[in-house]
Amino acid sequence: MPCWEFPPMLTGGLGVACAGLAEELKGLVDLRVVASGEQVGAYEGDDLGDLGERVDAFTREILDQQANAGLIHAHDWMSFPAAMSIQAERGIPFVAHIHSLEIDRSGPSGSSWIQGIEREGMHAADRVIVVSQYTARMAVDHYGVDPGKIRIVHNGVTEVNASRAEVPGPCVLFMGRMTGQKAPDVFLDAAFQVAARLPHVEFVMAGRGVLLDALRERVAHSPFADRIRFPGFLERSEIQELLARTTVCCMPSRSEPFGLVALEAAQFGVPTVLSGQAGVSEVLRSNPVVGVGDVNGFASRIMELLRDESRRADLGRRVREEADAATWRAAADKIVGIYRTLVG
Repeated sequence: MPCWEFPPMLTGGLGVACAGLAEELKGLVDLRVVASGEQVGAYEGDDLGDLGERVDAFTREILDQQANAGLIHAHDWMSFPAAMSIQAERGIPFVAHIHSLEIDRSGPSGSSWIQGIEREGMHAADRVIVVSQYTARMAVDHYGVDPGKIRIVHNGVTEVNASRAEVPGPCVLFMGRMTGQKAPDVFLDAAFQVAARLPHVEFVMAGRGVLLDALRERVAHSPFADRIRFPGFLERSEIQELLARTTVCCMPSRSEPFGLVALEAAQFGVPTVLSGQAGVSEVLRSNPVVGVGDVNGFASRIMELLRDESRRADLGRRVREEADAATWRAAADKIVGIYRTLVG
């Protein structure tokens, strides 16, 4: 099972998902994980030439370690070249697991090179696992994948000690890459509206990315510079500490294949205001949903939850129950079932 990201190297949800699945799969099948060992994520920086060299090196590493494999389960496009080579040379089944697509991350103007690898890999694969119905539609509509070989396996969440922390006041959280896909600009516009009406609320924008400097500049020149924090990229323990004192989470993504942050927030009883294009809404059905780019809508839903403690607590209980049902073991069981249709 090749994974570009895997602990201890984590830059986003891909590595978290691969680790959660591997932990459960290893008790169900003979599993070998091949990780890239990269210290930076595939989506950090703009040098596609350098990225191509890194992917080539990862491909060679996978090919060196694939002896005796009866099936290859490859996560996202970085591992597809090796998977296709092994499939062609040895005739073993290839399962392509899609956590996100270039059309999600960059829109129609994204890298045609990456989109080409994604398309070739999904067409070559014997099965295509996607993390949501939303992503299944993207694979069919934008990549022409045969819907008959697509299987939906929602992400799970690792159980944690989800105790709430005492906090001096409400905190609204955005957590994710500071890129156009994740729409931190929409969150910041909504935060400005909320901050102007509710002077006791703190805002945290956690993550790194190409838009970070511009966002910091906007905040520095706003009346709310002392109420909006940018802690940067957080380790797993820091994320849990932050979620323990978060009141409301917001995920305004323009395109979100899944959205693990909302599932992790739900473990702490924290509701998330989701965009209408977030796959996690298929699992967390109780969370409020707002149209993509609707700044006023996000601001209104956030303020409603901040002002109504009873509603917020009730919603928190419901999303916690929904998160409790979303386990990596359930995801692993579905995946093993897919394996069995291919290898008996």
